[in-house]
Amino acid sequence: MKTIRILILILFFQLNLVGFSQTPVSEINSAIVKIDWRMLDLNVIDDSKITNGSINDFLNEKGKNYLIDNQIQLFKNLEVAKVFPFLMTTDTISISRLGNKVRIPTFWSVFKIILPYETNVVDFCTNLKKLTQLVRYAHPNYSGEYFDVPNDPLFSTNQFTFNNAPGFLDYINMDSAWNIETGKPFVKVGVFDSGIDTLNPDLDVLTGNDYFNLADGEDVWAIDYIGHGTKTAGVIGAKRNNGIGVAGIAGGNNSTSNGVSLISFSFGPTNKMHIDGAAAAIVDGARSTNSGFYDWTGNSNIFNQDIENEHKYTEGYGIHVGNHSYGFVTQLVKDETTGSGADTTNFLYTGADCNLCIEAYLFSYQNNVINVASRGNYNPDDGNIYGNEFIWPARMQDHMIISVGSNALNGEQMTPTNNSTTEIGGSYIGGNIDLIAPGTNDLVYTTASGNDNNALYYGSYNGTSSASPHVSGVVALVLSYYNKPCYSNFNLDHEDIEQMLQKTATDVDTTIGYDEQSGWGRLNARAMLDSLKKGDFQIIHPTDAPINYTITLEDTITLLGNALEDYGPFSNEPLGNLIDDGSVYYKVERYKIIATYDYSNYLIEPTTELLDVWVRKNTSTFSVYTDGTNFTPPGESNEKFKIEHDSWLINHTSNTATFEGYLYHFIEELNSINPPGFNPNIWYPVDSSNFKFDFSIYLRDTVRNLSFDSPCDSSNILIDSSASIIENKLKINIFPNPTLDNLQIIANAPLNSIQLINLEGKVLIKQENINNNQYKLQLTYLSTGIYFINVILSNGEIITKKIIKQ
Repeated sequence: MKTIRILILILFFQLNLVGFSQTPVSEINSAIVKIDWRMLDLNVIDDSKITNGSINDFLNEKGKNYLIDNQIQLFKNLEVAKVFPFLMTTDTISISRLGNKVRIPTFWSVFKIILPYETNVVDFCTNLKKLTQLVRYAHPNYSGEYFDVPNDPLFSTNQFTFNNAPGFLDYINMDSAWNIETGKPFVKVGVFDSGIDTLNPDLDVLTGNDYFNLADGEDVWAIDYIGHGTKTAGVIGAKRNNGIGVAGIAGGNNSTSNGVSLISFSFGPTNKMHIDGAAAAIVDGARSTNSGFYDWTGNSNIFNQDIENEHKYTEGYGIHVGNHSYGFVTQLVKDETTGSGADTTNFLYTGADCNLCIEAYLFSYQNNVINVASRGNYNPDDGNIYGNEFIWPARMQDHMIISVGSNALNGEQMTPTNNSTTEIGGSYIGGNIDLIAPGTNDLVYTTASGNDNNALYYGSYNGTSSASPHVSGVVALVLSYYNKPCYSNFNLDHEDIEQMLQKTATDVDTTIGYDEQSGWGRLNARAMLDSLKKGDFQIIHPTDAPINYTITLEDTITLLGNALEDYGPFSNEPLGNLIDDGSVYYKVERYKIIATYDYSNYLIEPTTELLDVWVRKNTSTFSVYTDGTNFTPPGESNEKFKIEHDSWLINHTSNTATFEGYLYHFIEELNSINPPGFNPNIWYPVDSSNFKFDFSIYLRDTVRNLSFDSPCDSSNILIDSSASIIENKLKINIFPNPTLDNLQIIANAPLNSIQLINLEGKVLIKQENINNNQYKLQLTYLSTGIYFINVILSNGEIITKKIIKQ
């Protein structure tokens, strides 16, 4: 039987070693495929009751005929499931945290395909990609794993990373930062992890969802399956100054502030997740209230704001900060094991082939979610201190992710020689790492879940899994202090936060400035807040048109029609009459735009200083993911076929800044059914009259009060506008199901009793007076078949679940 192995990140929890190794994981049995939306039955897509079935169940007549005409049996009868069952075709516009309108890609056209165990997923995806008119992309469903002075009594005795304890050098100036800000509820922080234990008395969780089983309608977000997410959440937002437990970085001040709002995006009941669930969570977290409608039927080719109220749409969470203490490695390798089950076939497959990763994280970035990711931990036995080249999201493009390594007791990057005696290994270096933050058991103490080896509410935490939430917490603190409680161009952008984290980090290496070991240095909370002191400092997002610009034809290139698929801010709507099924080549003019902007109107006082200027790529019309792919026509090989999407700052003076970027004009079809010389006249990503470069200017004036303002664009609406802190929402999960022997039952409320019942209604097993929120049921000697579990909670509520004993 063939077994495909995937290199994954081993991320660590409290009782695991902090080392990192690249270990193969077997049984990759699902793939991700994006179907051309024109082949789908949009009524079925919009039916929330239909979440899975065969591919034929989701195709329209055109799609079904394509399968028939091409005699395709490849995946016609395989089970598929919607990756984004919460999205409809009317979900087309999102409001970013700065109030910008962001077009939502056709995520609803992405499916997970369940494959037979013996199927070679690499070969399967390779064959799917040949169906160019039907399939937009196909790749494995990659798996990943988790990277692991208030009056709160454990603060002074255990949380050395926050208070300046003698002998410890990894102090991040947290207690003095609390003199300025402690966290406000309008800032929403998404914890993308194993869940958050809502029974922990030191945590308030606003709301959330579970993304590992969306197609089956399960909703069990209010528990933590393995304990990792509860630790992460505690570092960010454990209730501060409440007289119990620990203090979270942005946990409020009890009487004057409730702290930031924690939202749980749960990935499931094991220490392993897959990209379909992670992508769904990331997209759902980034979306905010819809404000427009795109007509996918083809009757209209614009986003129509006037018919907004005639169409339904679903609401997202609109988070400000996302913490990602996990990683995916998108590199498949053959099974190197020996024995009867080994597969010695050479199917080496390397590369960052994860289109869904790009789409999901890019969409979050365009919505101005500040995503913070663990850089990853290494084991010295591996001999690789840089890690795999294709780690998502930590090694995505630098401007899209804040990548965080861990520091040890001496305040420097954690290595095998400077960490605690209970840990080995260290933090990965390089890979566009931005900064480091505390990541050792000796210093980090946080909330814990009852499901984490029966930990009693609190425990230590290590690795880059614990370093990342330190940065997320400080970012949430800064947004609480600086931002408006609404969506406004006044608010800080992702690039603003990344720039200021780098400027204020404590340099810890012998190299002055940036280095591969610690990035720009160790996190410094107080310096970060001081750098944005109200009145003295301000970051401004100018909206003026350029004072001059030039448009120069650089060259004429050849591109496939689908070359722009999924990477541009507008690529998921039809590009006019452009045939983009991968079969037609186009002659394309590439234009370079150079534009200069004047911001002297913000520097009218002689006391005002310009400290820095930087480009904001996520809102510029050029700002999309640059994958560096060459789209070369047959028989040719030339770097000029490489498409450049980015916008760049060329230079700036005391009054002006100059930027450059590229636009593409499709002028001729080279091999289509249209008459020779047909001109589609399509511009990408926008035409030459609608481009814009967005940027920030960082000002200081200690004499005159800086108070340039921007109005609120829209309200900071929660997914449930009437939601309050949810502590007692009843949730239960039973897994694995089907099962061979053991059945784990976890609830977010104490269990009273459990009954196992057969199909005839006979009670086979009964356990009473459990008085715990978890229980393990032994089913080793139970016959194969279908049974029912009755779970009676302490409040008398009875929940019944069907199980299958294999």
